Amino acid sequence: MLEIRLRTDTAVVPPDKVEPDPTRLEPSASSQTTMGLIGWKCVKSFRKDDSWYHSVWNVSHYPDEDEREQNKAGTRCDGRALVYEVDSPVEKLATRSEIISFVDRAKSEFATVLDMKFS
Repeated sequence: MLEIRLRTDTAVVPPDKVEPDPTRLEPSASSQTTMGLIGWKCVKSFRKDDSWYHSVWNVSHYPDEDEREQNKAGTRCDGRALVYEVDSPVEKLATRSEIISFVDRAKSEFATVLDMKFS
């Protein structure tokens, strides 16, 4: 499964909090919006009545900062699924060629980290 994730105002909302503490807000100039492409891969069998939404996505967390920094897949659902994220600041996705380059980079990383084949 491929998921597209937009993270807005990264300087305002810390990644581990829902609401920011207004006394600790960063300057708006340091804020960034990023787009992430998240690849989810099933590596072991699930029950017949399981679904991606209810049994994987809805009960799993996104790749954490350590997983992203180490370029490694996260293991979810007791080892039955892997997840990996490739992200980019949206200001670096302004042209068609930049978007194509980002998608190509994501495909290359998914192929390596998640052992996926693309045609």
